[in-house]
Amino acid sequence: MSEHYKHGIEAIDVIHSWDLNFNLGNVIKYIARHKHKGTPMEDLEKALWYLEDHLERLRVSASWDNAFKNKAEQMYENTITGTTHLG
Repeated sequence: MSEHYKHGIEAIDVIHSWDLNFNLGNVIKYIARHKHKGTPMEDLEKALWYLEDHLERLRVSASWDNAFKNKAEQMYENTITGTTHLG
């Protein structure tokens, strides 16, 4: 086992315990090892990249969720009022 993984709690144990996805698991991994692997800036930049990617995916998902919700509400309102335009 590499030295950067021998500092108390292992990142993989946290990742599994918290049921983190790929991106958030990598955030934890790179932050946990940044002081021990010899490339702190690189590891923190990688952690930031995975966090930004995760946030962007959440934004896209929220956008789709909102669009679907708005369309469903419009369809419901059209059903109640008898309007057939779904525009």
